[in-house]
Amino acid sequence: MVSKIETSGLYYNKDAISWNLIDNEAEEAERDVINFHETLDGYKRTPLTELPNSHDFGVKKVFVKEESSRFGLPSFKILGASWAIYKMLVSEFNLPRNSSFTTLKNHIRSENLNDVICLVCATDGNHGRAVARVAFLLGVKSEVYVPFNVLPSECEKIRSEGDTNLTEIGGDYDEAVDKAYQFSFQDKNRYFIQDTAFANYSTIPKSIVEGYNTLLNEIDLEVVGQTGTNPSLVVCGAGVGSFAQAVVAHYRAGFRKNSETKVMIVEPMFSSCCNKSLTLGLPSKCDEIQTTPTIMDGLNCPTISELAFPILKLGLSFSLLIDDVECHSAVEELARFGIATGPCGAAPYAALKKYIKELISAGHLKETDSIVLISTEYRRPYNVPI
Repeated sequence: MVSKIETSGLYYNKDAISWNLIDNEAEEAERDVINFHETLDGYKRTPLTELPNSHDFGVKKVFVKEESSRFGLPSFKILGASWAIYKMLVSEFNLPRNSSFTTLKNHIRSENLNDVICLVCATDGNHGRAVARVAFLLGVKSEVYVPFNVLPSECEKIRSEGDTNLTEIGGDYDEAVDKAYQFSFQDKNRYFIQDTAFANYSTIPKSIVEGYNTLLNEIDLEVVGQTGTNPSLVVCGAGVGSFAQAVVAHYRAGFRKNSETKVMIVEPMFSSCCNKSLTLGLPSKCDEIQTTPTIMDGLNCPTISELAFPILKLGLSFSLLIDDVECHSAVEELARFGIATGPCGAAPYAALKKYIKELISAGHLKETDSIVLISTEYRRPYNVPI
């Protein structure tokens, strides 16, 4: 059953908690991802910080999972990018399945492929920088396309990542994805590394989604360690839906029997491809979602991932919307608690503040519950809303 709580715009699927995702390869894939990341140089768990105002929300604890520094980058995105690129190239070069990242890098050098291979993607910021960083670590080239709304400061950060060429276009995120995709077809040594799935393109996005399991496994270990139980609710930003897909797939996985963790996603008020798709029961298309500029750049996406939609439709409990003023206020409030995050990272906190009374009054949350808000980025420049 899908409904909306009164008229607030909060989407709710009461049947999501009882749905299980049956994937016979999921448990092994999750172990492989975690082992891969834990063996990379610079791996360490990111902080899980309890908010000092948890009880103001009427629940037991509210935590923020801080992805402000992951392998030296200010976002979680490198988890998905590194796993997908590694997995793809190991297969491409017929290397043993358990080859190390160093083995892959040495193979590229020994075959004189450093100036041949190019990793290609489109981005609103963090994904592109992650792809460029992995390319740098492997000693290969990268080509990154960005839409009109990416600030010059973010473009410069992407350009700083080794042998990276950045192309700025006048269109939106979907157009950047299309141009990057077409560019990758012009040479067999160009590999398209995108975190959204569409017709005839799903393998890499699926691997990127798998890569986020490291973060989610850390949450489980840390919350159980601090509370003795799994989180009651996990809240994340949506974007094209791939990260949300990862969170839902993790907590609704068939091998996690009787998991009671609910998942909630957050989007900008006027750039809500996931919320609209879920409400209508059909995946959005770019010509159906007219996005508007928002400080939540990384969540400003007109088209939902084709891989994400069916999983979110069945396994996502809540989807809700916030505006830029609410999000900016959340950035500032979290800063007072010592948590440095950008608008995309603060969106879950803004959403919880906005909807907590409705969630409690409707019986979806109670005083013994623990909530995890995933802050997906470090604080960054943005145009403060008036």
